[in-house]
Amino acid sequence: MKKTNLTLLFIAILFTFSCKKIEPPIDPSQANDPIYLLEGLMNGDSLNLYVNDTTVFISDAPYNMNGVEAYSSTISDLETGFEIKLIVLTPELLLSNLGIQTIENVNTNFIVHQPICKSFDFSNGSNQENYTKITVNGNSFNGNEIELNEYGKYDVGFNFNNINSEIYTIPVEVGFKDEILNPYFNLESLNNKLIFKSKNSNTSSQWLIDGSLTSTNLTDSASVSNGIHTITHQVTDTDENTASYSTLIYYHEDLIWEITPSYCSEDVIENNYSNILIEVNHQGEKYTSAYNTENLSNQFKILNIEYILDATTQTISFVKLNVVFNVQLKTLNNSKILNLTNMKGTFHIKIN
Repeated sequence: MKKTNLTLLFIAILFTFSCKKIEPPIDPSQANDPIYLLEGLMNGDSLNLYVNDTTVFISDAPYNMNGVEAYSSTISDLETGFEIKLIVLTPELLLSNLGIQTIENVNTNFIVHQPICKSFDFSNGSNQENYTKITVNGNSFNGNEIELNEYGKYDVGFNFNNINSEIYTIPVEVGFKDEILNPYFNLESLNNKLIFKSKNSNTSSQWLIDGSLTSTNLTDSASVSNGIHTITHQVTDTDENTASYSTLIYYHEDLIWEITPSYCSEDVIENNYSNILIEVNHQGEKYTSAYNTENLSNQFKILNIEYILDATTQTISFVKLNVVFNVQLKTLNNSKILNLTNMKGTFHIKIN
């Protein structure tokens, strides 16, 4: 598949979902059991949602979790106002040689936000943290550490008051890591040049210095002026999956320092791609699974995945998931709890 077509497909997946009502059942020739349903127990009482074309319907919309793109599928009951939304974070590898690679038939974890501290170390014995101010989501931190309450991908701004007054912004992953694509790299300086080396020889490379394409080699060098620079490495595999990593360096006739992110503790759960969120609207209040540590021991089991083709274009129109799960949801102020147990049913995600 050509890169242009895959890029358009990726954009369609992430941004052109329709929020309008989808009239089930879909064409029976496209699926074995086209009526979508969800049933189980809510706080011990029976919960049954049978999707039809009158009172209960299913809809799809894009979802953004602190910079991490996701798919969502919502089953709504017009008579009671009850809604349950399944949110699936986009997997690290979206595409395979067959086209779409969304979710596997496996037990999938819930993502549970917890307070998290990330530090930014300055190499070569630098004490740059003593002169550093970091800004993220409007919050300021002095030194080399930030504290956040949720996982995601954040634009983090750095000011180094012993160098200049500018703010340098780079994207930083918190709780996520591109382990398969591995865009991370090594830097060093030699003979008044900056040398950059990819840690992944199984992908193609693009190196950008201050946003300008500098090289497409796995290893290369470049002359840089004295000052602070943004170094970005973007990797692409044979299926056109991409990942990138950026850092800041200070160069003054030599590589003075490079920022290396790490966590303040060793017990951080990373690589949360493909994880699940459940949200419910019930009796005018919103409940979520996102902050309940009880869900760390629960799993969302995908029994079967079905890719449903559009009869005319023969492109994938829906991804249909047959699932079972238990999950605890709470209001944002933790004042009320919903326990969904023995849940079993079908969601779809519209991707075309």
